[in-house]
Amino acid sequence: MNGFMEIEFAPHKYAARCEYAQLSPLPDDTLREAWSRAHAWLLTSVCDVLEKDGWALKRGDLRGEAVSTLTKPFDTKDIRDYGHSKTIEARVAIPERISVLFHPEIQWNQLFNVYALDARRIDTDSRTLYADAVHPCIADYFHLVQFLLPGLVALVCEEDIDDAGEDEYIDDPGQEITARLLPPADWIDGHRDVLVGILGDQHRFDDILAAATDTSRAFQVIFQCGGYSEGEDEEWTSRDGAFSDFEHLGYGGYSDDREDEELDLTACDKECGYCGRCPY
Repeated sequence: MNGFMEIEFAPHKYAARCEYAQLSPLPDDTLREAWSRAHAWLLTSVCDVLEKDGWALKRGDLRGEAVSTLTKPFDTKDIRDYGHSKTIEARVAIPERISVLFHPEIQWNQLFNVYALDARRIDTDSRTLYADAVHPCIADYFHLVQFLLPGLVALVCEEDIDDAGEDEYIDDPGQEITARLLPPADWIDGHRDVLVGILGDQHRFDDILAAATDTSRAFQVIFQCGGYSEGEDEEWTSRDGAFSDFEHLGYGGYSDDREDEELDLTACDKECGYCGRCPY
């Protein structure tokens, strides 16, 4: 299967994804203090490094919030396989305050544009998703955001289920979506001293490292039935135990012993077996 990959910036999913990863969101005061320490580290480990590599640094504001923005022109043939040559500008912005990441008028591409950072995977296994950055320190910045705010930004791969795959009985089987919520465990472990210093909490560090090591917590694999949407909880269903979870949606997972159930066959046809349960 060929997948569509992107970085998803989803503040509205932050709390739910923390719960999925079995991690509690940091209290606001703790998060602000941690970001203050993180910002100091980013200025030396990202800003200074990129400046030495020829990036232009501009200190300004974004929607009234102080940011340090770094830009550098590239030829597309030098950074990614776009199939053509074109001069573009990679851009990264580092906010002074963590509240920028929750600002309703600030978009992800104002902090990282796609030329600076994008989602890729090594092979067809979506658990090989990684942050493809034009400079390693930009990936460090992205991983730090994921570390402090699990799931706020995720590496996502969307794939259509194969026509001849395991869901042949569904005419429009939908998509399988894999979201990487946490940085690689080896990156976390390799930055142990820095991250413990930023957090100021060894126990929290250990919890995040444990979650990143456990693929069932670090990756959320979900299934979307095509054409049906009635709120995220119903639309997105965990691939684990999918058939039992589908019962409340009306897709599959049913048995023929519900003889007292009133069926509505208005939208049914022979392709799906006249089940009478579609929420059309």
